[in-house]
Amino acid sequence: MASALALTATVIAVIYSFFRALVFLRHDAREPKAVIGAIPYLSPLFGMVVGQDKFYQRLRYSVKSLVPLS
Repeated sequence: MASALALTATVIAVIYSFFRALVFLRHDAREPKAVIGAIPYLSPLFGMVVGQDKFYQRLRYSVKSLVPLS
């Protein structure tokens, strides 16, 4: 049982590291950093599934204070 738990934790860590590396390698210095995403690519997906139509509204209001419009 302990080895199954260790294997699961290792797989999760490897997947997380892969996504972080993918974001790091594909990020252009001229682009702004990602606004949301504790887990790259998966956090927005979870937000869309759970929040459905409210996801984009919450994202817009959370970003509104971070980005100057003028």
